[in-house]
Order: sequence, then C-alpha cells, then structure tokens
Amino acid sequence: MNEKQLRAIYTMLRAFHPFNRWGLPPSEKVRFYLLVDEDLAQFSLDDDGKMYIAINPDKHLTLQQAIESVAHEMVHMRQEMLERLSNDPAKHHNADFRRMAKSVCRSLGFDIQRF
Repeated sequence: MNEKQLRAIYTMLRAFHPFNRWGLPPSEKVRFYLLVDEDLAQFSLDDDGKMYIAINPDKHLTLQQAIESVAHEMVHMRQEMLERLSNDPAKHHNADFRRMAKSVCRSLGFDIQRF
C-alpha cells in the first residue's frame, strides 16, 4: 500500500453514494500518507486547514480493509466539514458518526460492526 493507492481509493469512494453528495474535497486537496505507529487509520487537519487521511499498511492486509478504513476516515472528514468532529478523539464515534457510518455501510455493503 502506498500514498498513490490511498488517493485512488479515496477518489473511487468519492464517486459513490453517499460520498458523492457530501461535497468532499477532490483528492488533489487531501494529503495521504502511511502510518508507522500503532494506529489503524486516522483523519487529521493541520493548522492551515489541510486535510489528511492515513492508514497503517501493516494493519491492512486486504484491499477491502483499506477501502473500509478510508471510507471510515471520510466520515470523519465530513464531520469536520460540518463542524461536528469533536476535539476529543474519545468522542469521534458519537451518534452523528454512527448515523453517517450506517448510511455508508448500507450503501456500500460494509459490515457496520467492523466499520
């Protein structure tokens, strides 16, 4: 897995419902990178407002796992765009996240328990 592949996954997902209605930025405006720590994946925002999506390639052994993780982080991206992403990471998976995650999982056939 590399940054170019992450960008391709993001671009593909952005074309599918519900992402295609969320106004997510094009991939050229998002930075993608690989994690080397213990985290599975993450969405982050730098001080200049640039959005980042990262995954740990050691914890994504299949393409399906990588797709689901990028989709998960895209939900956090949408929360950020709507100013509903808590500054407290322990509160990122709140009711708002779960509602959007259910929509994504229903549309794309992901298992909500793994999402």
